[in-house]
Amino acid sequence: MEGLFIERGDPDLATHIRQLLDQHDHLLLSQPLGPEFTLPAADTLLLLLGSLASPIIPAKLYDGIMNTITVEDCKNVMLQLPPNNLNMFIYLLRFLREVLQCSNFNGVTIDQLALTFSNVLMPFTSGVTTNQAQVSRRQDFPLKRVEFLVQLLNSPVDLFPGVVLSSNEE
Repeated sequence: MEGLFIERGDPDLATHIRQLLDQHDHLLLSQPLGPEFTLPAADTLLLLLGSLASPIIPAKLYDGIMNTITVEDCKNVMLQLPPNNLNMFIYLLRFLREVLQCSNFNGVTIDQLALTFSNVLMPFTSGVTTNQAQVSRRQDFPLKRVEFLVQLLNSPVDLFPGVVLSSNEE
């Protein structure tokens, strides 16, 4: 689907998907919904990630993100995440890599995905830092968080080989 995660889908269909999710209607969600639901489903995922009480990547890691240079630096920052956040991030990273493998079909570039998902995974909130030196660095944060995701998306597929993905961790 051309424009995946870039173009907005039909808001009525997105509302319908959210209602199905809210009603825990997994039976209906397991049925093929048709291509017209692709963009609204992408919107729904972004809205869900953006509405979390705390983002997948918390603000306390933003200074570490600002200091990353290599993919290994990026990995070390991610390993500081709580287990559930790390699991979610790894799932999303793998999913986004699959989206990129279909870029000839969906027209999405790595930079577009990194920009879109950096906004919901690492939202910039006021009051994250307080002293003047950190405030001046914050001006670079929107670009740095995109570069951070680009590095992780370009990294080898098995970036976290020792991490066991589990939905049972609290």
